[in-house]
Amino acid sequence: MLRYGFFYGAGQFSRSGATAKEIARRRMPVVGSGEGRFSFIHVEDAADATVAALDHGAPGIYNVTDDAPALQREWVREVARLIGAPKPMHVPLWLARLAA
Repeated sequence: MLRYGFFYGAGQFSRSGATAKEIARRRMPVVGSGEGRFSFIHVEDAADATVAALDHGAPGIYNVTDDAPALQREWVREVARLIGAPKPMHVPLWLARLAA
């Protein structure tokens, strides 16, 4: 079984990319303390890992991610800064849980 991280690919974080658009619209707030961790994986790396697992992998569970999870408060704020978007909103954890 392969468990993938948060996929990203060409242009996703550019100004016209889906994730960047959500950040620019302030629809991706920093939740709570922003300590949530995101393990990213580029789509090409995920494809390579899938082929390697199919060709050479032993049965088991594989986490297919990078080796440096990013704090939500850091990567969301950095993408906002890079695309010239307003600083992301902050949402208290209790409110995010209520909305979910």
